[in-house]
Amino acid sequence: MSVLAQLRHTPQDPGTQADPNLIGWLGGATVQGYLPGIGKHHSVELRGSYQQQYAPRDTSGFLPFNSYLFSSPFFSTLRGYGYSATEQFLLGSFRYHLPVLYPDLALWHLAYIQRVSLTGFFDYGYFTTGIGEETFTFSQSSAGLDINLDVNGMRYLPRFNVGLRAGYALDATEEPFFIGVLVDGIPIQTFNFLK
Repeated sequence: MSVLAQLRHTPQDPGTQADPNLIGWLGGATVQGYLPGIGKHHSVELRGSYQQQYAPRDTSGFLPFNSYLFSSPFFSTLRGYGYSATEQFLLGSFRYHLPVLYPDLALWHLAYIQRVSLTGFFDYGYFTTGIGEETFTFSQSSAGLDINLDVNGMRYLPRFNVGLRAGYALDATEEPFFIGVLVDGIPIQTFNFLK
């Protein structure tokens, strides 16, 4: 199990930025745990994250010009969606990982494929934000599958992971399907497209 907490804020020193009155902070925590899966070398990953963002509002409830909303999250967002700069963000994530094939395949001197594995995932996010005096909440969820290859390149010992991701953003109205390219589990490029 791992726990991570972080806090970011805007600098308050008038000599450090163009607008000395920008005010805002972003804090969050995530808890991640692993459990054994059903079969040999299978694993279950459970993760929960909470993020709180603060920017002061004026008397009418709107964000004044000097309030700052951070444009990137601390933790990964829901797969298949972009980042939403909301005041509160709660994320729950489930992943099931299993190896499916050990090909031990050498592709000349360029690459050696050790393992092919699958990872199924489901993400659920709950968001809260305010506009004026109103508070709005919405949720998003996605599900999908990653296909990963564990590869040694050019006879070097360190192994890296490359893969493809395919998924469905369950609450998206315009472009719910997404595919992506992964390197060591990090999406390098993701494409969303229509039904």
